[in-house]
Amino acid sequence: MRATSIGHAMFGTASILALLSLSACNQGSETAAASPAEIAAGKQLFQSQCETCHSIKAGDAARIGPNLHGVVGRESGSSAFEYSPGMASAHIRWTPAALRDFLKDPAAKVPGTAMQFPGLPSEQDRKAVVAYLQAGAQ
Repeated sequence: MRATSIGHAMFGTASILALLSLSACNQGSETAAASPAEIAAGKQLFQSQCETCHSIKAGDAARIGPNLHGVVGRESGSSAFEYSPGMASAHIRWTPAALRDFLKDPAAKVPGTAMQFPGLPSEQDRKAVVAYLQAGAQ
């Protein structure tokens, strides 16, 4: 291999591109797999904070709020549920980051939402709930 720079001499072009690609993936951490402990914590939080109003089981009827099965990746207000005008017009793609942001303070994120939930102040709790939604609602 002919070296044109120190990086190329030590690693080669393919290796440098692979390292850059891995670095870019890690910075977003949206695709990082949640640990079983984080998913279990999210399940416990969901059961205590969300389950009265929402189900994540495929085919379950809506409760006070919509069924959240497959919510990750869905657009807000798009499932078969009678949404408040605020949520129906929000046009949010429910990515993990958008869900965490919403769960911090739902009324601030979507003014006019009918969701009567004050939010989860802890980022760790929000991440756990979203990890559970991703793992259990797909």
